[in-house]
Amino acid sequence: VSSIEAEVLQRFEALAAAAQSLDVPAYLAFFDASVFSALNADGVVMHALPPFAEMYRASIDSVDGYLSLEFDRVHVSRISSDVAVLTNEYKAVVRLKTGDVVEGAGGGTQVWSRTSGEWLLVSVSSSSGPQ
Repeated sequence: VSSIEAEVLQRFEALAAAAQSLDVPAYLAFFDASVFSALNADGVVMHALPPFAEMYRASIDSVDGYLSLEFDRVHVSRISSDVAVLTNEYKAVVRLKTGDVVEGAGGGTQVWSRTSGEWLLVSVSSSSGPQ
């Protein structure tokens, strides 16, 4: 594993930890607001961080906590010394504030860019998969 791959994997693990903690500001700190774009599993494209952040906050507001969050087939592809692509499959189980338990699964692609020495997300996309 190259140092770039290791650095991006470390950032990905920290991102996942921030997501599991339900700490929205900590989670959003991993994103580069100046050049961010996203493609959601429902086909909606966003060309700025604020709409993505609003969507994320709204979804987290209904979550009481993660019961599990697992990532499989995590792979980092180095594009250049300052750009890498991470792909993964995930399975998540969350408890909603209503008490309901919801399972989700799918895949994701993340584009990480090193800016001022720090790896930040510049683009994310997701897909839904079988539970």
